Amino acid sequence: MKDGSLRLFAEEAPRASERSNIQIVRAAAEPRVLVQDLEPSPTIVVPEQPPAALTPKHFAPERDIIEELDAPAVPGELAADAFRRKEHALVALFATLTVEQARLLHRRLSVPEPSDPIAQRFARLVVARRTRLLAFLADAGRRALLARGHR
Repeated sequence: MKDGSLRLFAEEAPRASERSNIQIVRAAAEPRVLVQDLEPSPTIVVPEQPPAALTPKHFAPERDIIEELDAPAVPGELAADAFRRKEHALVALFATLTVEQARLLHRRLSVPEPSDPIAQRFARLVVARRTRLLAFLADAGRRALLARGHR
């Protein structure tokens, strides 16, 4: 390419100062994606609190998950075998969750809070094991559809 064409292309791109005319407003009501008035700049409404579905909630198998993550190795069991057993037990527990519970747990483990007991214990697992378990949680919707006979 020629230097002139590059310069023309760069000059056509809008400047950051020209693009940043978006106003952010906090609202206590339901979140709306985009609200446009007769003004030239769009207004984005952001909720003051996150929706209830995104806040960590406790559910029935939480105690079982914590117990499995805290379970010690059986005497004489190799560490690799103990963690493999934990992973299989966690997959079995995760398989009993509803799609909504699996999504909630996936979010809790993907964006951990320091006060979350499951996220603290989950973070102790090696990255490869955490990745496999998170992928299993993320796949809950597809598994539910397959169980209902959809392909």
